[in-house]
Amino acid sequence: MTLAEKEQREYAWNYFKLHAGQRMMTFNFFVIVAALLTKGVADCINQQEANHSFVGIILSIALIAVTFASWKLDQRVRYLLKHAEAALMRSEEEWGPFALFTLEERNTKSIEGHWLKPQTWHMTYPKCFGVFYWVFLLIGAVGFVFSITLLFSRG
Repeated sequence: MTLAEKEQREYAWNYFKLHAGQRMMTFNFFVIVAALLTKGVADCINQQEANHSFVGIILSIALIAVTFASWKLDQRVRYLLKHAEAALMRSEEEWGPFALFTLEERNTKSIEGHWLKPQTWHMTYPKCFGVFYWVFLLIGAVGFVFSITLLFSRG
């Protein structure tokens, strides 16, 4: 490997590492904020008073907005990570069994489980994160509906 190839690989690795770290920090921030908003929505629904219902509506909308924004940020970072992975795979072309990025992609595609057997599911980061995004989006939607219902029933 020439010095230029080594520098290019290091550049691609640093790019990958930066965006992978950003992705995890963003997701951790999302989970904390979403959990706090979920607690607020649940508390407002528990109070069963019109003024708390209005706050529950606002918190539910905020939860939906935070979930959507975090999902879109995750999509963007995944896009950037794919560029770094492609560059790293190109630099690995001659490495054979040490081509970790290339082998990982190939091996991951070969271990898909059966949809009726959850214990065999292979959950990638995007799939796992997607579950969280859907769960918090549904919590926000259900909280919104409950809060609206309480607002108009107690009005």
